[in-house]
Amino acid sequence: AALIIYVVIHGSSTIQVRFEANPAGTDIFVNGEHCSAPCAAKLKPGKYAVEATHDQYTTVRKEIDVTKPYTESLTLTAISAGPARPARVGTLALAINVDSADIFVDGQLKDRAHGKNARITVAAGSHQIRLEKSGYQPTTLPVEIAEGSESALAFSLEKGSGAITESTYLIVSSVPNASLVVDGKSAGNVQADGKASLTVQPGKHQVQVSLDGYENASKNVVARAGDRVNVALNLRAIPKPVPAIAFFAADSQNIQAGQSTTLKWEAQNAIEVSLDGETISGARGSKSVSPGATTKYMLIAKGAGGQSQPKTLTVNVAAAAAPAVTAKMPSIGSFDGPDKITPGQKAKLVWQTDNADSVTIDPELGTVKPSGSGYVNPTKDTKYTLIAKSAAGTKTQEVTVLVEAPKAAEAKPAAPAPSTAGGSEDVVLIKDLLEHRWKSAYESSNVAAARAIWPTMSKDLQNAIKNAHGIRLELICNPSVSGDMAVAPCSQTAFVSGKPNPGSVTFTLSKSSGTWLIQNSK
Repeated sequence: AALIIYVVIHGSSTIQVRFEANPAGTDIFVNGEHCSAPCAAKLKPGKYAVEATHDQYTTVRKEIDVTKPYTESLTLTAISAGPARPARVGTLALAINVDSADIFVDGQLKDRAHGKNARITVAAGSHQIRLEKSGYQPTTLPVEIAEGSESALAFSLEKGSGAITESTYLIVSSVPNASLVVDGKSAGNVQADGKASLTVQPGKHQVQVSLDGYENASKNVVARAGDRVNVALNLRAIPKPVPAIAFFAADSQNIQAGQSTTLKWEAQNAIEVSLDGETISGARGSKSVSPGATTKYMLIAKGAGGQSQPKTLTVNVAAAAAPAVTAKMPSIGSFDGPDKITPGQKAKLVWQTDNADSVTIDPELGTVKPSGSGYVNPTKDTKYTLIAKSAAGTKTQEVTVLVEAPKAAEAKPAAPAPSTAGGSEDVVLIKDLLEHRWKSAYESSNVAAARAIWPTMSKDLQNAIKNAHGIRLELICNPSVSGDMAVAPCSQTAFVSGKPNPGSVTFTLSKSSGTWLIQNSK
């Protein structure tokens, strides 16, 4: 992740100037003080000299006038592959009284003059220039080279007493600071003027140069005794990967006024991103936003290879929703009946609903109480539909009663309907409450439905119901009613992962306002 570094110049009462550069990691110098982009400097109002440098990029220099906080953006141009011109060099023009003299700069052979005049590129600074030619005395003169300027020297070589033995040289031209290897041995680095020379034995030689960020280059050459062999090795820059946005999304692109959503993104080849102008370090991140109106967000990824194409994301904001309806949605706790009956036999339907303003069962029964039971006498397979309605909506549930085909030899008159007088009606209601409603609430882990028939249920039992996923119950109860109190011993089988676990449980119930409720169990 990119680190924003603050450079403080001239003490208190400062103005913050943020520096962003392409490529990231560019060295920024403000009046000589250094930071690495992206970074910020706290400066007093006034004018400042700014210099931005990066390996294999041209240097940018400019003057800024600081009057208020702002962001200074600097873009450097990559130096093209090959023997590019160094940033800080000058030119040296030579006038020589003899032709074909060897030109040395600080002991390094740079070139051989073609005729009596020569012009060479030399790094800015102080240098010793030496000229040599067989049969003449070597001559050395000092020179000061200014960047971007041309200096001149005149040489007058005097004849010597004897011939000079000429060495064999390789003169390598490549990218400044590239490592030089000759015949597998290190031979130093290419100098600021893009050249390096070395003496070799006559014969075949392999020359190789390498530099971070470039593809290696090599060449085989043959040098004869006394030759000056020029070896040009162009290095091809390895392109830096351009940042790209892998994804940019929101948890929800459609929200209501006052709500928030989280923007998430991930980029490749990036060290930071810009989200609607805000710089955020790292290639991956998220941010919670709560726009007051429909808003388009723009994301740009930035890295050493430049910046990505922008990617946009729109979050739609709708007006706040109207207040919720106070009426509750009706619910059907249970609606049960026998699966099959014989012809002429009546079927008992038992139901329980909550929050219903009206309840109907069709066909036959019509409008009924929110909870209760009733008998129907279907003559054929019949589907009964319970409809519970309130101002908030409607719920329906269906029960199908099948009528078996009659057996001619054993036809019997229809059985009389069970009596609903006195305690027998309460027994039916209690059996329905336990064998259907309690069973359904437990199997569906519906704590709310369970508490509706057992208000004093313990927290431990509520937690057990919450975690009862996949458990199926079978209950057969035999209630005994005494006034408004009842005891219901039940045989109970719990099926866990299909394996039966038989047991028994006894419920104690009481009737309040005509409704039976569970009090406890053991």
